[in-house]
Amino acid sequence: MSRGIKPGFYVARWDGGTRAVHCKTQLLSVAVCLLCALLSISANALDPNRQISQYAHTAWRTQDGLFNGFPIVITQTTDGYLWIGTNIGLIRFDGVHFGSWSPPAGTRLLDSRIFSLLGARDGSLWIGTGYSISRWKDGSLVNYPQLSGRVEALAEDDEGALWLVRTQMTDDMGPLCSIKSEQLKCYGAQEGIPFPLALRLEKDSAGQLWVGGYTELCLWKPGSCRSYFTSAARRPETFASLRGIAAGSDETVWAATDRPGPVLQLKQFQHGAWTTRTFPGIHVNNSDVTTLFVDRDHALWIGTAHHGIFRARNLSVDHFDNTDGLSSDAVGRFYQDAEGTLWVVTSEGIHNLRDLQVVSYSMREGLSAAGASSVFASPDGTVWVGNFQALDFLREGKLSAIRSGHGLPGLNVTTLFEDHAGRLWLGVDNELWAYDQGAFRAVRFPNGAPLGIVFAITEDTHHDIWVRAGPNLDRISDLKLQHQFTSSQISTAYALAANPRGGLVLGLVNGDLIKFEDGKAQTFAANEIENTRQIRDLVVDPDGSVWGTTLDEVARWKDGERKNLTIRNGLPCDGIFALFKDQQG
Repeated sequence: MSRGIKPGFYVARWDGGTRAVHCKTQLLSVAVCLLCALLSISANALDPNRQISQYAHTAWRTQDGLFNGFPIVITQTTDGYLWIGTNIGLIRFDGVHFGSWSPPAGTRLLDSRIFSLLGARDGSLWIGTGYSISRWKDGSLVNYPQLSGRVEALAEDDEGALWLVRTQMTDDMGPLCSIKSEQLKCYGAQEGIPFPLALRLEKDSAGQLWVGGYTELCLWKPGSCRSYFTSAARRPETFASLRGIAAGSDETVWAATDRPGPVLQLKQFQHGAWTTRTFPGIHVNNSDVTTLFVDRDHALWIGTAHHGIFRARNLSVDHFDNTDGLSSDAVGRFYQDAEGTLWVVTSEGIHNLRDLQVVSYSMREGLSAAGASSVFASPDGTVWVGNFQALDFLREGKLSAIRSGHGLPGLNVTTLFEDHAGRLWLGVDNELWAYDQGAFRAVRFPNGAPLGIVFAITEDTHHDIWVRAGPNLDRISDLKLQHQFTSSQISTAYALAANPRGGLVLGLVNGDLIKFEDGKAQTFAANEIENTRQIRDLVVDPDGSVWGTTLDEVARWKDGERKNLTIRNGLPCDGIFALFKDQQG
């Protein structure tokens, strides 16, 4: 049976799962109705094989007034709440509502500017401010006024101790500090820290702490700190040449150091040594990097000051910026929550990216145009898409195209079908073509005239191809037109399917069903008063019973009797376009 879809903007793939759905009246297929309802379902991680634009994306912008201040950092506590630190306070998010957080009466944070947050394993929320650190747990706020300075980053070690790094401090205790069992201890030059101020802190998968200054990075062990990048220019008062660090779960550490050049180059630490990795697909100078992050699937995310987000995994690079819906191209932080959702903090809002059971393919992912008119899935896994001035095909997750003027014999692909031999049949403009082994071959009348606009294609039990083209029903064998049938009924049939018991089934615009075999037609009248909806799609079961769709019904003909499924007796949507039976029946 041929497959056609209404002209639209994207093609979607469904990866399984079910859910009850209620939809408003609109011209959608049952499948699309289900797909739309599943847009809010997230998985436990991000599928790294999808492009960023294929994830579900939700944005909350400061201009919308959902939260005061500009977001700086985000974390999650063990109770599931998300916490957003801003330049004027702390916000709690329950997944639906944002609410400004205030401590109990008589207590306050030492500074309202929040620069770092960490949800600890014991349920605590550690709050790094513009002056010192605080801990919120079980309704109680504890401040540490003995510790001065701006707390830039936080980490929790394997024993539950909190570690922090700081700048702008007024004491001389050192830039790296720990808090365990309410005991505060800091580390400076005497303990091996080679710089007076620290901006960055990461715990790697081996439990080691990486401490970043303005120019140097050191691997901390009690009493010593092994330094890297010591040859960098020392300008802590004006510029941080160490732009970001990130640790992955595979004992890999990434670092961005300032360097000239038209493309991104990062340092990668593996097996005890640093190597340089060049990313020719990321045309960004290292000085534009603001943050690095490695997610649970080992994908590296790069936040920039002017170019949005980049993601690198193996040799694949993807990009996402304000043209894709990012609130700002100035990216501050990344965070991945317990469910695998990735959160992004920009200068003008926060975003989350999450997996869906529906994968969409649009021009952003490589469709040649936003006018898909037909789609067909081949047994080999290739998905063919009839598009405007192109025949697109999706194979192993990659979109390619045969374009008009570069192989495609026309402009508009109307209908697609693949026969038992793997040959693709398609209607292009007002002609029928067969595509086999990279070549197109036209099927025409003996005088060379085209068959007409192709509305439907199928293959019968004898492997003959049947085509509803122009006003006719054509039988094709060996790539040649063998017989042609026409009637007032045939000329109004736009749905066509092969009957496994022999012959064909045609659906008419008046709702009637025609069983056609050996040149003879048997009519099954719609017999519906004031409801002569066009048959839009057909599926025939092995026993010869027929499923069909109209605008607002699913119909089934069995033993000559028609029964309808509508929203009145269980159909979840009343705007239907297509019907398809999968391999599981």
